[in-house]
Amino acid sequence: SDAKLTETPRLDIGFLNAVFGGGLAQTSVNLVAGPPGAGKTTLFLQLADIIIDQTGKEVLHIATEQHPAEIKSVAQRIKIRNMHKIRIVKAMGGLKRNMFEMFEQYKPGLIIIDSLTMLCEEDLNLQVKVAADVKRGTLELQCPSLLVNQINKGEDHAGLMKLQHSVDAL
Repeated sequence: SDAKLTETPRLDIGFLNAVFGGGLAQTSVNLVAGPPGAGKTTLFLQLADIIIDQTGKEVLHIATEQHPAEIKSVAQRIKIRNMHKIRIVKAMGGLKRNMFEMFEQYKPGLIIIDSLTMLCEEDLNLQVKVAADVKRGTLELQCPSLLVNQINKGEDHAGLMKLQHSVDAL
C-alpha cells in the first residue's frame, strides 16, 4: 500500500535534537541513567525550560531522591528561567497521590520521574508497571516523559530487560 506514514510530532530541544532522533517525540517515554553527579537533574531542568518555552505548559517533576529545595537550588544556579512552571512533587518515600490524578489535574507538557528506582523501592516488576502507566499518561496527554533509572556497577541500566523494552528510548 502507498499509505503515508504520519510523522511523530517532536519538540525542538536544541543541541539534543540529534540524540532524540530529530527532537523529543511528544509521545515518548525515555529512560535515562548515569552515575550520581553525572548531571541528570541539570539536564532535565534544562529540557524542562526549553519545553516550557515551546508549549507554555507546566512540567511535572516527581522527585524521589532530592528535596524540592535542592532541585530549586540547582535550577537557580544554572539560571532556569521557567522555574515557576516546574511543579515539583516531593515523593521521597513514595507518592502520596495517584499519578494519573496528577497528570489529569496538571496536564503537563513534560513528565519527569527522578528516579524510577527510588519510587518503586527497587521492585523491578513495579518499575515495569510504572513505566507502562507513564506511557499511557504520555500518550493521553501527548507529552514526553523522562525517567531516571539507576545504573549498576557495570554501568548498565539496573533491573529487568523488560523495563528497557517498556520505554521508547534509553
